Amino acid sequence: MRNDLEDVPTLTKLPSEILNIILEYLDVDDVLSARQTCSLLSKATFGRNLWAQLLHDQAKYVPMDDPIHGYTDLLESRTIAEVEDIVRKNKRNGELWTRARTRMPRRLKRLDVSGILIGLKVIAERWLLAVYNEWYFLLYDLGPAAAEDPTLYTRSAPMAGSNCTNFAIALDDQRTTLTIAISSSSMMKVYEIKLDFAESRIRLSLFLHAGVPGVVRALRIPERMFVFSDSTSVAVTTIKTNFVAKIATIRLNSENLEEWWDGIISVEMLGPYVLIFKARSLEIHEYESLLESSSAPVSPRSPLQHIFTVSLRDVSFSDCSVMTDHDAQLRVYQRSLFAHDVIQGLFHYTIRLTIPLSSESPLSLDVLLLGVYPLTLPLIPRPTSLNYRPSFNQSIGQLPDTNIVNSIADSPTPTYTHTHFLSPSFGVTGGGSSVRAHGVKHSHGHMANPAPRGFVSAHCMGPQGKRAIWVERQRSSTSRELIVWGQKPQSQSTILDGPEAVEIPKQVIFTIRSYDLRDDVSYCAFSEIYGTIALGHRSGDISILQMS
Repeated sequence: MRNDLEDVPTLTKLPSEILNIILEYLDVDDVLSARQTCSLLSKATFGRNLWAQLLHDQAKYVPMDDPIHGYTDLLESRTIAEVEDIVRKNKRNGELWTRARTRMPRRLKRLDVSGILIGLKVIAERWLLAVYNEWYFLLYDLGPAAAEDPTLYTRSAPMAGSNCTNFAIALDDQRTTLTIAISSSSMMKVYEIKLDFAESRIRLSLFLHAGVPGVVRALRIPERMFVFSDSTSVAVTTIKTNFVAKIATIRLNSENLEEWWDGIISVEMLGPYVLIFKARSLEIHEYESLLESSSAPVSPRSPLQHIFTVSLRDVSFSDCSVMTDHDAQLRVYQRSLFAHDVIQGLFHYTIRLTIPLSSESPLSLDVLLLGVYPLTLPLIPRPTSLNYRPSFNQSIGQLPDTNIVNSIADSPTPTYTHTHFLSPSFGVTGGGSSVRAHGVKHSHGHMANPAPRGFVSAHCMGPQGKRAIWVERQRSSTSRELIVWGQKPQSQSTILDGPEAVEIPKQVIFTIRSYDLRDDVSYCAFSEIYGTIALGHRSGDISILQMS
């Protein structure tokens, strides 16, 4: 009797084009395993199109030396073996990123200066900037030659008297000149630093003793443009030598007393627009036309606005990415962020501003909630706002949903029920089931009441928005846990249906145990590609944690 299985074509009998398509759906490890199976599959795994596709897929969730805008040039200038090495290296770095750090942190040498640390930044994956409240900063080199022992590249001198509170940085396109603006509410210093190891590395380029319209938030060097803010307004200025040339003031609504509960947390640039991130909302304002039309303070037209259902107290942004679709006549500016609610936890958002290339069409704003790292209380808002969707779209001039606004304006602080959504009594239908709670998806089986988590003392998102870190202080404990997050490959359902909010897992890679409160971590920063992490302590010291 003839066996019907003989008519079934085996994998090796498929056309090479079909075989290559199948291999493109495999993981890197599976492709390398297939290479050892037989000569036919081994030959197929050396195809240029295969590794080019794997690298293209990795570029969506793995931070790379050349982001997506340099992806084509990277492929054209590399051999097949070099592209394969890049893919395998990216795979290994992704695995090491979430692995526990076995090395002890290295404390940077303490200098003969005091002061309170007010911020940490890793710049261009190499330079570590630490700014202190006594008007001075330290710039360390984290390059390959100093990987094990970061060296001090340059520093500024402290200034007695008043303390500074904010700073902003900008790097030129060639990545050879770093500009640092440090300010208080009444004065500002601007430094230029040459990053090419020249003898003269630092220069004070601007010192405003008075007339500063708030604390500095952002800057653009080619236009000599600085963005300031105070409690009720944001000022976009162009500054020439020691005086303000033009100023455009964006006045926020301070007549409504509820607005005082919605203070400014951060101000960032989003193409030709300024993004004002507040405690319970965000706004998008145009500023270029205001600077061109008048030097007097004016109020802009109605902004694009998004209302949050939580009260956020801190935020860290990725760099701004730009995508232009000439067929659809659209330009999209996008930034990812991690925002922190003291009670609820960390929220991962993506902000997209779509600008039509033709002036007839309106702008649109999309704010997508992609992930949540919950702390003690649940993510269940009051019944009046249960219909809130994590995805929000608004066009210019369109007011937010009044139901959402009214539900938030009832109280300075939103109220919530006390059933934790990680509890087995909430939404779990069976072992290993996947349930959705008001837009947040999580998978788990029956479990005991979860132990209450602590509070987040510092967090940071990488410049490409594909990795983040935060430090969680445990309740009733002296432990500080360093937790990491990284983007995962998109599933087919995500590609077809769009992103959905998921619970961010807790991946602890290092724990600091100390009774000394000066060891609390106030700020953190990291190299998104190489995995080097810097922790700024309350004492002012800085610890460096290398990837294992």
